[in-house]
Formats: sequence, structure tokens, C-alpha cells
Amino acid sequence: MTRFPRFRATLRNIVIAALPLCLAIDCGYSAEEFPLSVEIDPDGVFAQELEDCLSDDLACAQLCDAILVKQGYAEAGQAQFLECRVMFEGPETRVLMTYTIPYDDSCGRRPPGLCAGGAIAARSAVGARFAAMAHLEAASVHAFATVARELAHHGAPRALVVGALRAAQDEVRHTAITAGIARAWGAVPVPPQVPAAPLRSLYALCLENAVEGCVRETMGAAVATWAAHVAGDRQIRAAMRVIAEDETRHAELSAAIDAWALPQLTEAQRKCVEYAKRLAALELVRGQQDPPADVVRIAGLPRAVDAVRLAIALEVERRRAA
Repeated sequence: MTRFPRFRATLRNIVIAALPLCLAIDCGYSAEEFPLSVEIDPDGVFAQELEDCLSDDLACAQLCDAILVKQGYAEAGQAQFLECRVMFEGPETRVLMTYTIPYDDSCGRRPPGLCAGGAIAARSAVGARFAAMAHLEAASVHAFATVARELAHHGAPRALVVGALRAAQDEVRHTAITAGIARAWGAVPVPPQVPAAPLRSLYALCLENAVEGCVRETMGAAVATWAAHVAGDRQIRAAMRVIAEDETRHAELSAAIDAWALPQLTEAQRKCVEYAKRLAALELVRGQQDPPADVVRIAGLPRAVDAVRLAIALEVERRRAA
């Protein structure tokens, strides 16, 4: 997008600056663990879950899950529990838990309502990773088609609508590329299941674009650019060059949509959009985990420590440019 002439060079510079670090540093990054202690009423809203937990230890996770959902810390079934137990301290009934929230570290624009991809049949870690990428690329076709439809509905400039339609076509090509690599490495991609979604408000569109476009897709462009430089397999390196070029343009499109939509929102809505960007960036940093060694060496995907550096650098640059 011509409104952001420095975007492409800035993204490339961030990736190139971080590349030498991946050769000198060898350390990992694990998902953050959250401890929580909550007092509950034995006869209150969690009475049934508490009763089930006291009679069957295996049911205690349901109690802890219900508490997290009620307090807004996680969605149902999202958390994984390292500890979940009930303590009786005098008149108090307390639930002690330690949990993690696995984060999908794949990067790209997900459509509203995207269902989980399901198990992938794969004979190699490289095949499994590209099958997962193919699933997300195929889902992104739906995402951009939805964005184009909603942009047109809200009277966006024609260039933005055309850009979203072109991005959908790009994602069709990316799906074929990544699915082909997945099959070559012994994996079978799973087609995405995307339910039909009604037209959303401009605020909802802007909020989704902030997370899926300005943060996740921009990170996806950085990761693809990284892999295009360091992938050990020649075919994968060439494929990632194509994908990196397109994803960088998609990230530019996200920034352009953001710049067009934000002035039309209320001040409170704009603050929520900014908060959503910061939270999405934090989740990218917090959720990175090391890919299998073969995926790092052959496919060129960054290790957790490198991906964290990329995510931080991108967020610092985003805030500087805001």
C-alpha cells in the first residue's frame, strides 16, 4: 500500500537485525505458568463442580476451568492445569490452581468462528508444520473474503476492498504451496471449517483487523521473511520468499484498514482497539515455544527466543510509529 512506504523496509530491517542473534544464542522459552488461589462458596455457583471434584479427583479440572471462565481469565477448555485442588482453611473453602494457556503461535489472519483444525496425519515434524500452515492459509481465504465484503458494506475506499480481494487470491496460492510441501514431507492438510458469519459493525471489523492483521499477520510476514533467509531446504526457502512478499503486502493492507477505520470510531472504541493490539502482541511473546529441531533447520522457522525478539521489535516499532 503506497500510504506506508517505509513499512516493507522497516520489516525487513527488523528481521535482518535479529538474524545474527539466532546463531549466537541457544536458549528456550516455555509457556508462562499462572498460580491462582480463589475462595468459593460451597453452596454457590460452583457447588456441583465442587461436589464432583471431592468425589473424583479427575473432575477437579472442571471446577478450576469453571472458575477461570467465570472470572474472565480464560475461555472454556482453554487452560491446561498443572495443579488443581480444594483446600479447607477454617471456614473458607479455597481452590488452588496452577495453569497455562497454550497459545496458537502460527501467524496469519484467522476468520471469525474458525473451528479447530483437528489431528494431522504426518510422518515428519516438517510435514505437520506445513499442514498446519496450509490449514491456516486456506482459512485466511475466508477471512479476506469476509473483510472485503465488510469493507464494501461500510463504504471503504475501493483500493482497500480490492486489496482484500487480492489478498484472498494470494491465500489460495499460499494454500497450494504449503499443502504441496506438507504432502512432500508426509503430511495431509485438514481443510478448515469456517461457518458463515453475519456482517459486523465497523468497530468489530476494526477490532478484528487490529489483532489478526496489524499484529498476527505482521508477525507472520516477519516469520516468513526470516524463513526465506535461513530455511535449509531450497524448495521451502523459495516458497517462503513468495509467501513473505505477499504477507508483507497483507500486513500493509491491515495498517491501511486500521488508518481508515480508526478515525470513524469513538474515543472509547479507539482505546479498546489499541488495548487489543497490545494484548495480542503480549500473547505472541508469551506463547512462543521452540519448534522441533528439524522444523528450525529445514523449514527455517525461528526458535522461541528469536520469535520473541521479532514480536517485541515489531510491537516497539508499531508503538513508535503510532
